[in-house]
Amino acid sequence: MIKLIAMIALLIPSVALADPPPSDVAALASELEVTFGLKPGAAIAHAEAATAAALPGVSAELLVAVASKESSFDYRLRGELVTAAGVSRFCGVLQAMSGGSPRRCRELTGIQAGYSAGASEIEHWLNGRCKGSMDCALRAHGCGNVGVLGACAAYPASIWARVGHLRAGQRHPERKRRELPSS
Repeated sequence: MIKLIAMIALLIPSVALADPPPSDVAALASELEVTFGLKPGAAIAHAEAATAAALPGVSAELLVAVASKESSFDYRLRGELVTAAGVSRFCGVLQAMSGGSPRRCRELTGIQAGYSAGASEIEHWLNGRCKGSMDCALRAHGCGNVGVLGACAAYPASIWARVGHLRAGQRHPERKRRELPSS
């Protein structure tokens, strides 16, 4: 049957077969469905974005674990912290820093942009002030400079627990059925 469909697709140009996601994306999407309750379309979108954004030392699994903690996979999420020093904006699926710019914040609410910015931010901490310590980089991502100094001590354990649930194919205790927000 598959051969017949493929032959028809070759004969009729308007019939196109969707390429299946690469196996690493498909595996991660499946883990997202089981662990966090994402529906298939949302799981594939997040798996593709995280896989594309992954960097050396910052895996796609780590990125989706941070996304589950920071935004519950809502890539449109925007937050801000007002202090005496000014307004800090945290935007997108990984709640990456926008440098206070509302325009940059809007840019980070695209799913791919949010994963890419979050991965770059974690890598920046990891290779900078955290000197190769991923726990430090995660604390810094979650709490900024005070994370480097040890604040937010529970944050890395929360992320590693989520990575563990993903790898074991276990439901996360905070699991809900989630869909991508409509644009």
